[in-house]
Amino acid sequence: MEVKRRLDRLENGLKEVLEQLDANDAELVAIQAGLVVDRTRTALTRTTLQHYEEKARMAKAHEEIIEAARAAARSKNTWLTETPGLPTVLHLIRHK
Repeated sequence: MEVKRRLDRLENGLKEVLEQLDANDAELVAIQAGLVVDRTRTALTRTTLQHYEEKARMAKAHEEIIEAARAAARSKNTWLTETPGLPTVLHLIRHK
């Protein structure tokens, strides 16, 4: 009888340890998942920032093209009218 009771206690103790291990494993998985989410969020933020920086560079380039076209028109340069399609491109850039 005593041996059976000790074996039962040992078995119950092992079950508790296994349950705690499972809980710890679940907590570790949750922490790892949180880290993955944080890394993903950081990467998305960085990608979004790069996207808007690129858009700003493009907008600056468009403004430079428009300003060059205006300067050419003021100085009566003929390159503006001699370049096929350029006035249309400038019109599209202005009204984008």
